[in-house]
This record gives sequence, structure tokens and C-alpha cells, in this order.
Amino acid sequence: MRILTATILIPILAACASARGAMYEPRTLTGIYRHGWEVQSFRPCGSLEKWWVGDAADLRPRAERAGVEPDGPLLVEVRASLSDRGRFGHMGAYSRQIGVQEVVRVEQASGDRC
Repeated sequence: MRILTATILIPILAACASARGAMYEPRTLTGIYRHGWEVQSFRPCGSLEKWWVGDAADLRPRAERAGVEPDGPLLVEVRASLSDRGRFGHMGAYSRQIGVQEVVRVEQASGDRC
């Protein structure tokens, strides 16, 4: 019975751990940040992927202080930790998550272009 329980529980626990994803050392990332209803996304420059922003640090206040409209798309450069692949954000729609530790630069983006 113990072997059967372990055989069932180990894959379930492993799946739960990988869905959350490990966060790694911070790195500098540049891309488009969007914030809205059930959206807090970051799209790295040169990529079509969108990542969930789990911790936006002071992105919006920093944009406001710079005189930039924080509800529009923002071109940002941040120091952030990046997760492994998994399911993040609203309804698990994002393949990765970033946690912003430092906002290096923020400015109004022109559309989705970096």
C-alpha cells in the first residue's frame, strides 16, 4: 500500500512543483510591460512570448513620477528573476513569471515595439 501511495503522490507533487517554477538569479530584461484587468504581462524585446509579472516592484509609481501614463504599454528595463517554464498568471495563460527587483528605465512604448 505504501508503494502504491508513493507511486501516485510523487508524480502529483512533482507536477505541482514544476507548475510553480523556480525563480533564478536576477538578470537585466528589456521589454513591453502591460497592466490591466487580469493582465500584468512582460514581453521581452525580440520575442513573441509574454510572461506574467508576479511582482512589479514600483513599475507603476516610477512611470507616474517620470510623467508617463502607467496604464498604457510601457517600455521597461528591469532587473528581475525569471522562473522556469510553467503556468502563471490569470488562468495559467503565461509560460513564465518574472519578479522585478529593480526598475532601471521606464518610458512610454509606441505600440508593441521595443
